Amino acid sequence: MMVDDERTPPGESGLSATGDPKLWHEFRQLVTDVKREKWRAFNDWVVGRGCEPLPEHCFHNPSHYLHIYGYPLELDYQDIRPLGRN
Repeated sequence: MMVDDERTPPGESGLSATGDPKLWHEFRQLVTDVKREKWRAFNDWVVGRGCEPLPEHCFHNPSHYLHIYGYPLELDYQDIRPLGRN
């Protein structure tokens, strides 16, 4: 799972952190449109097995207890958007 924040370019987009944020939004919208049906089907499957519904367009239920963030700080966007508390 990637941390997606409107202050940074979308992961795996190849878009620059200093580029046009409008392009970031367009890319995010395209990805959302492409994944929409797959997410609905997967969410139905998850709920059908007694689990809580998934957050919209997210393919997992986030944990309230543990998060492992395995990304080098030198390559992260800490100067643009700090991470939340762990």
